[in-house]
Amino acid sequence: MTEIEDDPDLVGLRGATRYGPRWRPVGLRLNAAGRAFEAGDLDQAVAITEEVLHATRDCGDDGEALDVRARALGNRASMAEARGDLDGALRYSEESLAACVDAIRLTGNLYGSTDVRSSTLVNRAQTLQALGRAEEALRDLDEVAAAGVAAPANAALLPFVLHNTRGAALMALERYTEAETEIRLALDIAMTADPRLAGHAYASLAAIAAHTGDEHSATEHLHVARDLRELWGSAADRAYLELNLGRLAARAGLLDDAEERLRRAEAEYERAGRPTDVAECRMSRAMIALRQHRFTEATTMVDETIAALERAGVVPALIESHLVRAQVTYVVTGDLGATEDVFLRARALAAGAGAWHQTARIDVLRAQLVADAAPLSDEPATLYQMALPLAVIAALGTDGFRHRYEPGAMRERWVRHVAMPALSLALRLAAEIGAGDLVFQLVEYISASVSLEAELTAYPSQEVRDEPALPAFTAPDLSTRLALPPRPRLLPGDEQTALDALLDTAEAEYHLPLRSAEVVPTW
Repeated sequence: MTEIEDDPDLVGLRGATRYGPRWRPVGLRLNAAGRAFEAGDLDQAVAITEEVLHATRDCGDDGEALDVRARALGNRASMAEARGDLDGALRYSEESLAACVDAIRLTGNLYGSTDVRSSTLVNRAQTLQALGRAEEALRDLDEVAAAGVAAPANAALLPFVLHNTRGAALMALERYTEAETEIRLALDIAMTADPRLAGHAYASLAAIAAHTGDEHSATEHLHVARDLRELWGSAADRAYLELNLGRLAARAGLLDDAEERLRRAEAEYERAGRPTDVAECRMSRAMIALRQHRFTEATTMVDETIAALERAGVVPALIESHLVRAQVTYVVTGDLGATEDVFLRARALAAGAGAWHQTARIDVLRAQLVADAAPLSDEPATLYQMALPLAVIAALGTDGFRHRYEPGAMRERWVRHVAMPALSLALRLAAEIGAGDLVFQLVEYISASVSLEAELTAYPSQEVRDEPALPAFTAPDLSTRLALPPRPRLLPGDEQTALDALLDTAEAEYHLPLRSAEVVPTW
């Protein structure tokens, strides 16, 4: 049997492809499909892959042909996802996995079928994540980790893709510290074994930084990713970076620069036949159009985006699109009820995906909108009263997510850039309606929260010759998370305060503990 020549310019999983003369030419077509896919010619990639599937459709118990077919089906799943056909991607993945099982049963791992199976599981995990099913995605990835890597040729690529995809799934579940650990493992693998892959990891690190309030690091990571992908990335990779650099520019108020980048990304995705990616570009452009008072254009673009994403079932982007639609609805119509309906559609999707911080974030936006509308209404006090419970519950939940982080910079960024604005809104609303008791309870609540910030100034010290022994009560692992703070009591006899009831609601709404059962008097 003859091995298929390795293609050094093709980034992708390559197992032991020692096919005989019958299947070697068919196997080589998979490389041609991969090159077309990398170049952004999705139609050509699909056409070649369909040729391979046609050639292997009646392969019976031919283990060699089944390995070829499994690879083709796995690639076809990726192509279906690129076209926005997530149901089709899952179907092709299932067929690929079944073909892998049969190939392994008939030939063992002679052709690298175990790594093909792992690669397909990773691809399926990416599809499940796009469908808002990140917990299921993690189960697939755990299975890949348990299986290990069989072929030396995949010793770098498969672990890299596993860690990077696992990081993305953890990010979708808002477990950002764990996500960063996984992606940095992926980056280490890439920089050691195959720098062509590093751009993907830097793009993932940028996403984590953006989600946790570090816009500076997000921009830096994206620029590094862009430089790497200029050297080695595909057309779709470069479009992805233009999209995200455009979003960062928009957040910085550089709307013309943002629009230009988003148009470039949209044009590339359009050329490549990737409708859901086109929709994401148009969603961001709709937000820019709204800020530039181009209301008709904003409405048209966001409605087209929602329709495209609903057809595909891409949950994370659909949530964001509904949030843009809510802002468009209010600015154009001023109708709080209609705007609330759109917010609730986004909230239902976030809760259904188990994205509880996203759910709390949407509740903060709902409360903020009502608070902003109050001074313009005939009954501002009524609107403030309406917004207050929602604002407090959402602020408590948002602040409570700090407990998911280990003490350190990411936790403090979360508190500063995400939690404190939500808590400030709750305090402002309580003050507006004269709820003095609730204001004091919130202040005590915030004061009882633990916040650690590294000292930026380095002070000279004498040389330490021997490290002091840790006292017996010191935690053996200082990276472990801090215990939940207690519930404060302002006055003697306060058995159940208004804040206690809101805390209980927040814990139930967002599925996380906020305070321990301990009660501490503060008088």
